[in-house]
Amino acid sequence: MAEHAQPVSPDPKWLLHGDLPCLGCQYNLRGLVGPVVQCPECGHTNDLRDPSAWRTKALPTGLLVREHWPASAALASLVVMIVLPFVIIALGEWGLGALAVMAIFGAAVVWWLRSCVRWLRSCQNKAWGWGVLMGTHLAMWGILLGAIVPMGVMFAWPWALVGLALPVAFAAFFWLRAVIRKADEMGRFRADWRQWRLPTGAEGKISDL
Repeated sequence: MAEHAQPVSPDPKWLLHGDLPCLGCQYNLRGLVGPVVQCPECGHTNDLRDPSAWRTKALPTGLLVREHWPASAALASLVVMIVLPFVIIALGEWGLGALAVMAIFGAAVVWWLRSCVRWLRSCQNKAWGWGVLMGTHLAMWGILLGAIVPMGVMFAWPWALVGLALPVAFAAFFWLRAVIRKADEMGRFRADWRQWRLPTGAEGKISDL
């Protein structure tokens, strides 16, 4: 069905300074001026004066989801390494058990790669993005090391000192989360969408929905 929106003159205060998906095709409308924006990709008319339609839409970088990608990748790496010994054993066997182990391992590898790629793309492969990804992996492995190794050796000296890795790893993990949030605030992702505001200079709050 064709849309019949009344012509509206562009207003500089409706400049989209952040990412916003077209409601018709998810094309990124960043840089266009509203209040009524016609998508250059599909022609869909996006009326920024009624931002309620975007309330259930995720940004291309996926605000809340994006912040979990580094942790998701690190968790997947743990699953990969835990399942790997069973994969090696299963290589010499046949049966449903071996196939199940292979399937779990393959799914974990895909999960890990998918999370890593999504995060790095959202950061445009910048150095800080790589640092956060590698740091989160180290923090996650530090948490595992600090929690399991001392327990496994009954806190025997000097292995008990490995327990010190636990608070350090947790501190590093939360510090990296703070780095991500700071980056999102600078990019107007978190600040706009926490309050349900469109990334424009105009007020587009949806607090009553």
